[in-house]
This record gives sequence, structure tokens and C-alpha cells, in this order.
Amino acid sequence: MATLGLLAFRLAWSDYLLPYVFTISKRGTWTLVVGLVNLKSGGESASSWNLMFAGIGISILPMTIVYLILNKFFIAGLTEGAIKG
Repeated sequence: MATLGLLAFRLAWSDYLLPYVFTISKRGTWTLVVGLVNLKSGGESASSWNLMFAGIGISILPMTIVYLILNKFFIAGLTEGAIKG
């Protein structure tokens, strides 16, 4: 269950299309991933590598923390189905 929860959290955290569709007209309610993609493709701020790397670091941090907490359950869930017997 922990493996499934971790994979579901990862998919929801890095989702781009659905949050973009729902918040396309509300610039202040964009998720972090949508904001980073728009920062990358924005005209004048396209060369702001420092802002993009800071945003990427912030977006990776929660996923890393969740993975570190659920690491032993994640590995146990992956290897449980691989062993016969």
C-alpha cells in the first residue's frame, strides 16, 4: 500500500496538464510545475536560470522527503512480488 501511495503521490505532484487547464486564466493560482514551465517559456524571463533552478529545487524537496520516509516500505513492496515461493 505504501508503494502504491508513493507512486500516486509522485504522479499527482508532477502533474502538469490538468492543473494548467483548470488555472489557465488565473495566473495567481498556478501550481509550482505550471509556473516553472511558464517561467521557462516566458519571453523576458527565459534566461532566468537562477529562478528556474530554485523552483526545481523547491519542487523536488517534498517528493524527496516523502520518499525518504517511505523508503523501506517502497523497497519491500517492489521486491515482494518479485520473489517466488
